[in-house]
Amino acid sequence: MRMASRLEAVASRLESAVKMQQVSKQMGSVVKGMDKILESMDMGKIGAVMEKFEASFDEAEVRSQYVENAMNSSTASTMPEEAVESLLQQVSDEHGLQFASRAADASTAPVAMSAPTAALEDSQEDALEKRLAALRTVG
Repeated sequence: MRMASRLEAVASRLESAVKMQQVSKQMGSVVKGMDKILESMDMGKIGAVMEKFEASFDEAEVRSQYVENAMNSSTASTMPEEAVESLLQQVSDEHGLQFASRAADASTAPVAMSAPTAALEDSQEDALEKRLAALRTVG
């Protein structure tokens, strides 16, 4: 669980870096446009570029807010390990499963079903006893 939340955080940071790079490129093109217009001093063009700049700035603000919200939600959605283990234990108890107490040991710890396994062993023993009885009567 911790690794997944860390990966989500890294992915969010990479996404924010890419978006900030895009915003930087847009701002650079706007600044170049402003430089060209200031050279000619045409007020109509200056007004159009300023409007475009404001729109780009507003878009950058919305994107940064989105990235901030995504970062907050990704870090806020992590659950304490104890809560996860408690929930896993509760589910395993409800379904008659044996659960290893540590999540780190999940790949090596076997999860066995107690009631169905016992019934299966009983039926196998019954089948073996019947075969043994059949062999005794034949022999």
